[in-house]
Amino acid sequence: MEQINLPADILVYCVYAESFPEDVQKCHETLHSLVPFSPERHYFGISVLENSEMIYKAAANALPEEDLTPLNLEEFTVPKGDYTCILIHDFMNNVPAFKEAFDRLFALPQIDPESYAYEWYISDHVARCMVKNKV
Repeated sequence: MEQINLPADILVYCVYAESFPEDVQKCHETLHSLVPFSPERHYFGISVLENSEMIYKAAANALPEEDLTPLNLEEFTVPKGDYTCILIHDFMNNVPAFKEAFDRLFALPQIDPESYAYEWYISDHVARCMVKNKV
């Protein structure tokens, strides 16, 4: 596990999965078809439990000098602050590791139980599962 600090909010643009977990891959594919790939761009999976239903969205930030508002995607803010994280290597071949990581993270006493669960795709093979710490 690691601790990271996001020094500033990250504004992202989102595509919702119609159902979880069945449509997660399709959700990311839709996002990537709309938002041009860039190695400088931040890509996320964002999830939260609402009324006993898991809500999942794939998200990406706009690059400097880029306007993604014409895409009419939902805007969402990944809030600045301190996060506890678990890295998942070779995530495409280890999808169950996401649930295991978030189960471990949400069991920790420093975690804000109202936090969203964030998957930050930091490369083609490594994802950082992260949950915001209590303030």
